[in-house]
Amino acid sequence: MTFSKGSFGRFIKLTGGENIAASLSPGSFFTINPEQIVSANPDIVILTSGNFQALVPGGRWIPLGPGANIEEAQTKLAWFTTRPAYKNSSAQHNNAFFAIWHQFYNSPYDVIAIQQLAKWIHSELFSELDHDDTFRRLHCEFLPILYLAEYMVRAS
Repeated sequence: MTFSKGSFGRFIKLTGGENIAASLSPGSFFTINPEQIVSANPDIVILTSGNFQALVPGGRWIPLGPGANIEEAQTKLAWFTTRPAYKNSSAQHNNAFFAIWHQFYNSPYDVIAIQQLAKWIHSELFSELDHDDTFRRLHCEFLPILYLAEYMVRAS
């Protein structure tokens, strides 16, 4: 499944990235064919995920979100880097696989996701941008709960 124009697809557009799925579907999300990924040869692959154990026990989801185990998230993300659609892609050659907490798409804190996406897509422009500091400060100022990191991960 991938996002086209809505949700995270919109975030990619806001950050100046090129979403290979944007022109493939009129809706918000759809199932993309592996051949379309091969043809597009993505430079970067960004997955959304979360701790979906209750919905899909033992699934291929990447456990992200408040206090997630980052080592487990990296291990699960590593599996995606081996998928046939990414074989010999620019993303695979550059080890440019990332995952971000899925629930950012429906949150007043979507600015955190946009900051991180901008940094992944345009690292040379946003090297000093610190989404984690922004999110921590928003928690301290506006939320009655402690900030727990681990909303994003990069393939190791």
